[in-house]
Amino acid sequence: MRAQFSRPRQHGFSIICNILRTDYMAEIPGPAVDEEEWSDDEFEGYVDNTDGEPQCKETKDVESTAELDVGKECEVRGIPEYSQLPGINHQCSDAVTPLEIYNMLLTDDILDQIVKQTILYADQYTTSHPVLPHSRVHGWSREPFTREELQKFISLIIVMGLVNLPTLEDHWVTTWPYSSQTCSKVLKRDRFTLILKFFHLNNNAHYIPKGQPGHDPLYKLRPLLDPLIGNFQAAYTLNRELSVDEAMVGFKGRLSFLQYLPRKPTKWGMKAFVLADSSNGYVYNWKLYTGKDKTLPLGEQSYPHAVVLDLLKGLERRGHHVYVDNYYTSPALFSDLRDRGFGACGTVRANKRGLPIEMKATLEKGAVISANVDRSMMALKWMDKRPVLMLTTIHDNSMTTKVRRKRRRGGEREEIRKPVAVDQYNQFMGGVDRSDQLLSYYGFSHRTVKWWRRAAFHLLDMAIVNSYVLYSSLHTGRKLTHEQFRIELAKELLLQASVNVADDMSACHGRLQRPLPPQARLTERHFPSHLPCTPSGRRGQKVCVVCSKKRGHGRKTTSFMCNQCQHPMCIIPCFELYHTKVDPVRYLPIQ
Repeated sequence: MRAQFSRPRQHGFSIICNILRTDYMAEIPGPAVDEEEWSDDEFEGYVDNTDGEPQCKETKDVESTAELDVGKECEVRGIPEYSQLPGINHQCSDAVTPLEIYNMLLTDDILDQIVKQTILYADQYTTSHPVLPHSRVHGWSREPFTREELQKFISLIIVMGLVNLPTLEDHWVTTWPYSSQTCSKVLKRDRFTLILKFFHLNNNAHYIPKGQPGHDPLYKLRPLLDPLIGNFQAAYTLNRELSVDEAMVGFKGRLSFLQYLPRKPTKWGMKAFVLADSSNGYVYNWKLYTGKDKTLPLGEQSYPHAVVLDLLKGLERRGHHVYVDNYYTSPALFSDLRDRGFGACGTVRANKRGLPIEMKATLEKGAVISANVDRSMMALKWMDKRPVLMLTTIHDNSMTTKVRRKRRRGGEREEIRKPVAVDQYNQFMGGVDRSDQLLSYYGFSHRTVKWWRRAAFHLLDMAIVNSYVLYSSLHTGRKLTHEQFRIELAKELLLQASVNVADDMSACHGRLQRPLPPQARLTERHFPSHLPCTPSGRRGQKVCVVCSKKRGHGRKTTSFMCNQCQHPMCIIPCFELYHTKVDPVRYLPIQ
């Protein structure tokens, strides 16, 4: 049933409210809100969600609330007209490849810095740590680490996001069902794990410990973070509508600024404040939260207030419209944004200081009231399933009926009238969520105990997502999917590093092939034999392909092998299990 709205009536209550708002706004009693103690996680979601907004403190002295409207249309002043040409800033043709776009963001200078610091850290580690005789660390110095090898490493990180296996070592398993030659053709397992172990971005010798003057909590991440964000901003001109929101980088290790946001898809991890393009999710700015930032000029501002201004630095006077949620929204923030040439719109909490007292009125279902905070800022309250409070400098109090909602009972669809401010907030607030959605599909998910390494892989993955957004903006016709884009990028990285893996790629959809189950090891005749002797005449020793795969067993070496399979394995019990069980590791005895 369509909600009915009456024209606003002039009556005594409106006059009283206007007088109170004009003369006593600064003296309205109410609880002070310390924004730093809140998180948008408390009331996360769009305004249509049943649990998306806090309950308002409503008065009971208004009888005909469905007909009450004491606000006037908002006068948008001080916000310049948007005149930018959005899109990629580099000259590119329609034939541009995924690698060419990716190289605009992850440049050779960044790669060379990673190579330099990785080599330096490997030298520091080997000189300061005792290395056991049989440690794989001895293999690091046998060949130099170069930019080409780093590209191979990054390509395997991409492949591991596409082919998700239980453990990192499973990508080099040669037996069914995990068998694939892709990783072994690119890098040997030990070489990959060494690069992962020594992967570094900054010199540990110059690190200033916590509590000392000049300490930077992001020191180990800084050489990747700053230039990469700079490249994000240089490569793309944003559309008019922007969104600011929080995002999570999954991590559960020990960390002083670890966050828990129960309503986020990723609940544990590092929190980042993100500025993204509302139309496509392109990440333009990204700030990792490490506690109260003493470099932000807070003054009388709240911390969320200062964060928004910091994220928007460099975009002043361009006419952008910024959408934020109730963690950030306040009359003071929107006033500062207006002075800097930004329009703003967002949900607001009912106990926020500076809101008109009309926002405390009790409303019936579907009713709406609005009131001017000043001549260019409007507060609006709409009664949906719960009260929805909005603050805006870019909308009036007009309504729209374009949105339809499917009702649970009977499955019928009903036209819902809602304020234009609410409708456009739902439309443009999801930029950061769109980026998070793309990042969640094919990220590198294997465990790491270093928080900065997890953040670094997240940034590398963010560069891929932004590259895909740029690629999609250049191709209006048929284009690659997100998965196909990553596959092509990995292949081009390997070809640039002189590695050809075309034989491992199927012609259909570019998916990685997997061989059929090796039934021969379960049906044919097999006999054990000794491994060949070493050049020095000693008996050969290799890691058993069965018991070394079971967690908790450690590295088990053996001097025996199967002549037919050409795999080293222990005589008891691994030889029998390998040739009689599809999954021999499962049947190993518990030690």
